[in-house]
Amino acid sequence: MRYVRGPRPNFRRSASKSATAKIADMAITPHGENGVGDAKSIASIVPRQLAWVFAALMPAVSFALIGDIVGEFIGAERGLGKLIVEAETRANVSEMMVAIFVTMVVGMLLAYIVRSLQSYILRWQQQFEA
Repeated sequence: MRYVRGPRPNFRRSASKSATAKIADMAITPHGENGVGDAKSIASIVPRQLAWVFAALMPAVSFALIGDIVGEFIGAERGLGKLIVEAETRANVSEMMVAIFVTMVVGMLLAYIVRSLQSYILRWQQQFEA
């Protein structure tokens, strides 16, 4: 198959602008399309984006905890990951399960903190139950 060189599509200027394109325009121009200043644009954009930030924060906290434990598996002198590895090498199942249980409790505590922070900061937003 041969590569045919043609004109590049202009994605920036389309007939109907999406919300992200309008936000990008507000970020590029000093006063935005409607004359919105910096403080007003930040005050209108940031609250709308906080829901997305918290949606990304929950898995980020989980992956950070997993990364911490795995990092301690590999090269730590102390910590829960090191405790799990040492208990495994000694075949001490009860100590290993206690360390895993403590890790689970820490994960649940971090998830509770993120959810509490989310419900406090986004208390104006309608909550939907799945």
